[in-house]
Amino acid sequence: MWNRVTCFNVISFLEFNEKPKFEVNSVDYRIVSAEKLEALMREVGFKELKIYGDFEFTKFRNDSSENIVVIGTK
Repeated sequence: MWNRVTCFNVISFLEFNEKPKFEVNSVDYRIVSAEKLEALMREVGFKELKIYGDFEFTKFRNDSSENIVVIGTK
């Protein structure tokens, strides 16, 4: 699961002078584990890392957290 590349699409509808225009922007991204993200952040100089599962600072859980929020100092 962690090495999978996923595509995220954003579709924009714009209207200018009553003429509609659609734009689609796609971004490929690779899902990384909390451990990999922590290692990468340490590698570039972050310290005192704290990992949470959301912006309310809920404990991160590999099996159920939908987000990874990492806070550190540099």
